[in-house]
Amino acid sequence: MAIPSGSGTEVLRRGSINDLENQATHFDFSGAAETTANQTTNVVPANHIITVISIIFYGKENVTNGIDLKLKNGTNYIQILEHTLPYEDTFIFSDKIVLHPGDALQVTPTSAHDVDIWYSYIDQDWS
Repeated sequence: MAIPSGSGTEVLRRGSINDLENQATHFDFSGAAETTANQTTNVVPANHIITVISIIFYGKENVTNGIDLKLKNGTNYIQILEHTLPYEDTFIFSDKIVLHPGDALQVTPTSAHDVDIWYSYIDQDWS
């Protein structure tokens, strides 16, 4: 994608992933309210730039879980975060991540115990 020179839109959005177990799942940046678990085809749409503002993780079940967060750039996965998430604990990842068209952000809890995820992002649409 070339650097945009025309006008576009910039919208603050949010999304969620509910009851995620040990399934690799790509965040949905289409504006849908909820990402379906086990989706590994979601990518940043063409002519969009996504800036992830924050991701909130909550461990729901009576066990410690792990969070594995990766950025997929083409065919390469880049490790962003590995974090232990205790039972009924919240972890907020607030480092900004910029994603370009075709990129994907993947989360995988490391055990078969539910994690809820809430995320906010800026969607710059240059289409």
